Amino acid sequence: MKMTLTPPKGEGYFWFTNGGEHTPTILRVDRSYRDKKLYADNGEYSFQVGELPEIHDKPEDEYDTPVFEHEGNQYYHGTTLWSESPIELPEINGEFVLPDSF
Repeated sequence: MKMTLTPPKGEGYFWFTNGGEHTPTILRVDRSYRDKKLYADNGEYSFQVGELPEIHDKPEDEYDTPVFEHEGNQYYHGTTLWSESPIELPEINGEFVLPDSF
C-alpha cells in the first residue's frame, strides 16, 4: 500500500496518519448530504477532508523533531498522509477491523 499527501477525492475506508497519538488509523470517508463535502470519521473523532494536503515541513520550534519521512522528505506533527486509494477493511480472526477499533 502506498501513502500519499493527497487527500481522498471520494468515499471509502482509508489509512490515515498525522503523527498524532491515535494514528495511524482507519477512517471512513463519506460525503455529507447536507453540504456534499467529504468528512472522515473513526468513531473517536471526525473532521472535514480538506481539498489540499496539510503539510508541516518545517519545525515549529527548536525542540520539534520530524515525525516521519516520506519520499525522502521529513515532515512534522500535523502533516496528513492518506492511503493512495480506498482499502478493504482488514480482518483479524474472521472479524473486520472497523474504524472505531484501535
